Amino acid sequence: MDRFANDTPEHRDEAFGQAAAELGFAKAIVEKDFWVCWSLQHLFALPSFGDHLIFKGGTSLSKAYDVIHRFSEDVDLSLDRAQLGFSGDRDPELPDLSSGKRKSLLQGLQEVAEATVAGPLLEEINAVFSASLEQPFSLTIDEGDPQTVLFAYPSLRADSDSYIQPIIRFEFGARGAQLPAEQRPIVTYVQQAFPDLPGLNAVDVRTLGIERTFWEKATILHMLFHQDTKKPLADRMSRHYYDMAQLIGHDAKARALADLGLLDEVGHHKSVFFKAAWARYEDAKPGSLRLLPNETLEAALRRDYAGMREMIMGDAPSFDDVMSAIAALEAEINTP
Repeated sequence: MDRFANDTPEHRDEAFGQAAAELGFAKAIVEKDFWVCWSLQHLFALPSFGDHLIFKGGTSLSKAYDVIHRFSEDVDLSLDRAQLGFSGDRDPELPDLSSGKRKSLLQGLQEVAEATVAGPLLEEINAVFSASLEQPFSLTIDEGDPQTVLFAYPSLRADSDSYIQPIIRFEFGARGAQLPAEQRPIVTYVQQAFPDLPGLNAVDVRTLGIERTFWEKATILHMLFHQDTKKPLADRMSRHYYDMAQLIGHDAKARALADLGLLDEVGHHKSVFFKAAWARYEDAKPGSLRLLPNETLEAALRRDYAGMREMIMGDAPSFDDVMSAIAALEAEINTP
């Protein structure tokens, strides 16, 4: 993939434009997708950290599993807590820890993760990218999130007002789970459009199992149901409902429903690492799992979804169809 990455910017831009016309996508999306895939290839080859990373989140559902068809430009990556020194008797998830000890370990984990991302991890990414990419780029820590690295990739576009900026967010975190996981092939949109184009290749990436992501999404919906109705809905939160509806129509549903113990594990994990008593993760189980939004939330989600549909490539399901799919799943899970 480095051969294509190091082609002249003009040749790359021409290929992006032709692929965009072939696929019916915006050229900026095709370009950004290439750099997402190129980045994944090199991030998972980092000498010290590559074997300890897990690809997860919305971009994994799009690129690794082809479940969702919305453009997701952030790369979510789980760091290995054991590599950071938080395993054994320093594991924050140990069952018999006092609340004070658990809080101390979680705070320590956050501090070590931030220091690791800003220090040795950023240095290693910079070294590997510099050795592979002969064109100007930059890597910086996000001022608002010290566990996120911003990769400004080479691009001819200088339209700072564009919705799709030539910057990819590598969102690292040490609180996420890493199992189950599997190797999944990642293919660029350029290669999908032109399989014989020289210098492109598929990339195998260690990805969080889709059955876990299914329950991760379900517990997000459960949390949102219990959220204070006076709290404003964050932008694009309707994406989680779209993702859930897409997962329901995928074989991910069968994989997830075959492992209800994993739902319990996900709920427990969130109660430790994303503690919020109001979220009622202890009720995220058959019989009391809440996936549909309450009336106030549904109205806000409907408005949010209307604005988010432009991110969905191809025909987007209606909001009512999304809700119907989720309603059927909630009934199926909660019916004895």
